Amino acid sequence: MNNQQILSLIQSGESQTLELKESFQKQIIETLVAFANTRGGKVIVGVPKVKSIVGVNINDETVQEWINQIKLTTYPQLFPSIDIYQIDNKTIAVIDIREFPVKPVAYKDRYYKIVGNSTHKLPLDEVVYLQHESLSISYDANPVSSNINDLDNKLIDQYLIDINARGRIDFQGNIVEKLIKLKLIRDNKITLSALLLFGDQLIKSPLLIAVDEVMTYINKHINLSYEFTGELRRVDHWQYPLGALRELVLNAIIHRDYKSSSDIIIKIFDDSIVITNPGKLFGDITLDDLSRDDYVASHRNKLLTEAFYFLGEIEKYGTGITRVRRMLLEEGYSLSLGYEVRPNTIITKLALIVSNATPNATPMTTPISNKNKIIKLIKDNPRITRDELASEIGISINGIKQHISKLKKENFIKRIGSNRAGYWKITQ
Repeated sequence: MNNQQILSLIQSGESQTLELKESFQKQIIETLVAFANTRGGKVIVGVPKVKSIVGVNINDETVQEWINQIKLTTYPQLFPSIDIYQIDNKTIAVIDIREFPVKPVAYKDRYYKIVGNSTHKLPLDEVVYLQHESLSISYDANPVSSNINDLDNKLIDQYLIDINARGRIDFQGNIVEKLIKLKLIRDNKITLSALLLFGDQLIKSPLLIAVDEVMTYINKHINLSYEFTGELRRVDHWQYPLGALRELVLNAIIHRDYKSSSDIIIKIFDDSIVITNPGKLFGDITLDDLSRDDYVASHRNKLLTEAFYFLGEIEKYGTGITRVRRMLLEEGYSLSLGYEVRPNTIITKLALIVSNATPNATPMTTPISNKNKIIKLIKDNPRITRDELASEIGISINGIKQHISKLKKENFIKRIGSNRAGYWKITQ
């Protein structure tokens, strides 16, 4: 860099990649460690925060002393570049450090990162995250003491069939080989993500089943109204858009801190739904970021995120909240989506602004069960597909298959003709 570029940097002021210091002190090493753990950056020595150059006494021997002090107090050892500049007859030093490839870097066994324009000490969970991120793993990739016999093999089989059908991944081999390719088995041990997806030792239901169970619970406790169109067809209006609710449930499951013994809690009030999720905002995400559509998401549980992505439950990484806002807008709901951060907890609130019911809508005080919804949809459209049923009701294809199987056994419906060209018939 030349002197003019240095002056431009100074005038731009401190940022996530620049800090100004009047003299060399231990805080500079803390900042360099924070830069190394974040995106890299520069420290200009001889310039206080007021941006006026005061200069610093420095020579080749001083530079070597600084380098040695930085090297001996950091682990892994940092070797920054230090360049000397003469500006307005004053000497300044620019210490440049790049983002370190193996994180986290420590200064005297303490870890730091840049948040905004400040250096912050890293809490333990973020130290663990940086370690895992450097190894391209996440917390849910850790092996557990359980083995594959503790998992629901039928659920695994169905999951593998479904993700192949979705076309987002296609592979051959036995169950173990496929789980290894999905990183759900690591070092001959099942990972936490596999146990959460297909087992019930840590949680009440495997996550692949829990999503539908939660949606069934919500559907039973929110209102459904309907109106008749000019074509004498009845149009249903749920109190909340089911697709948005499912997205929020998935978001809570994927981003939950599974080190915490607390559960995800969903409370349904007359005018709002509140989801309380164990865990702090993860990575560099802030509360303000969640109100924007261009933020870059960080994933605490990468394998869980991938598992639901392959299943088609997640459209694109890091876009869940944006899709919820889009659904609310496109479907004409007068609802607000808000967040609150408390110690080790994130609270999501979907609240009614103005009632969504129209003057000619008749409220139904008794919510309809998924079974009755399927029967009603089949009655309205005997050729409706399983995919269409899943979309209308807001549950997965697996959930629809289970309900259809039960309805057929109970002789409520039967299939006339082939799966491709046939239709459903209501028998009761």
